[in-house]
Amino acid sequence: MVQNRFLFFSIFVFLLVGCHNNSHLRTQRILKPNEKSVSISGINNFGAGERNYNNRYIFTQTGVLGSRAELSYLKSNGQSESGPYIGVGIDQSSYDDPSTGIIAGYDYRSYLNKNSNIPLKMGGQFEINVTDGGNFDQIMAHIRPSITTTSQEKEFYYFGASAIYAFGKQVRQIYSYSSSSGYEDELIDYGVSSLGVGATVGFEKSTQLYYWENIIPSYQFQIDISFIRNSFRTDFVLPDGKKLESNYGYISNPIFNRESENLLLVGAGFGMNFISSPKKLEPVIVPPTTLWPNYNTAPEYFDPETGLPVKPDADKLFNPETGEPISPSLNETFNPETGEVVRTINKKELKQNKESEESIKNKAILQARSKNRWIQTNNIVYGATSCLVYPVGIPASILYTELLINSSFNELNPFYVALSTEEKRVYRKAYKKEERSLRRRAVYQTQAACLGAWFLFFIGLDGGL
Repeated sequence: MVQNRFLFFSIFVFLLVGCHNNSHLRTQRILKPNEKSVSISGINNFGAGERNYNNRYIFTQTGVLGSRAELSYLKSNGQSESGPYIGVGIDQSSYDDPSTGIIAGYDYRSYLNKNSNIPLKMGGQFEINVTDGGNFDQIMAHIRPSITTTSQEKEFYYFGASAIYAFGKQVRQIYSYSSSSGYEDELIDYGVSSLGVGATVGFEKSTQLYYWENIIPSYQFQIDISFIRNSFRTDFVLPDGKKLESNYGYISNPIFNRESENLLLVGAGFGMNFISSPKKLEPVIVPPTTLWPNYNTAPEYFDPETGLPVKPDADKLFNPETGEPISPSLNETFNPETGEVVRTINKKELKQNKESEESIKNKAILQARSKNRWIQTNNIVYGATSCLVYPVGIPASILYTELLINSSFNELNPFYVALSTEEKRVYRKAYKKEERSLRRRAVYQTQAACLGAWFLFFIGLDGGL
């Protein structure tokens, strides 16, 4: 009974037609390195409509395709996933004729807290909407940053938050009448921008229908609820003595430049995900070269209290009276048998120690740069996303940068493991200092570029529309 109601609700939602978009369906599972996913989805958005009293609103279409079908491709590198997508759709307004169009975009999402109980996906989509305007094409850019939880085999529900930003120019044909020139038609250029925030909830489940399980690994249903605000701007001024005409007669006091109220937009989509895993290489079994035991292996050491194996530290020294470990100073040397200070290191030896310390720092800096070379793209995405959801994004990006959340520092690095206690401290400090510097450069510079772009955009709106 519940399934029948759910099916009826899904069909009812898809019969409704929308004039905006706030939803994209992609697999919410964490993909393994080199794993690929192809998704096919149908999405419909409804709502975000306005009451057009006496047809005074001349512009109502945003140029974003609300009802759409999408085909997407994703490939994972183990830390993130990305890939292109295409689609077709309809922009349906309550007061304008519907427009068909095509979509071309790109997905990028990075994996956060991948090894925790709540892994996340953070990124977004950037797309271009091209709609048919009769004798001309109309282009709109659409950006949707988001952060969501992931789906798993047993916990298949997911949720998250998103933002919407769309901008571009549209063309509208109007008909006017004057006693001197009679009936005329002309094309008006107008700028459109949309801004909004919303929430996402959905589920992704594996298909359990015999042989279909290998063909369609998972199916997905998702609902997005957003509040958006549209803005329409134009330089057109209706000449004195002219009247606009519509299907309902003449329009008195037409409104060209305006900004809508907060509009409720609800999106629903259903999709199928085809996941392709890389082929596993069969392990190569190497036959033993001899039946005699190998006596050339390094000796093992064990803790006398617990009996567990421990790794010896050749640089660790102990107090001969208490037996407690002591940390050597860079300016002193100790008798390895008694632990007593033998002599103070001279200036030449001290210089050598400092040179050794500098080499460790340089090694840490090089490894930090090499490790973060692939993560800098994620940091740039974080910086751009924080601008779009600035009330929460800016403080979150500062915490992410300054506290080194999700740091790339690895204590199991073979070079780091082989260092002494003092050398590890030097390495760790230099590595995290360089990593923080790289994050600041990527995140803060991206935010500065976004701020400049926003400034120029609003200057353009104020002066050019």
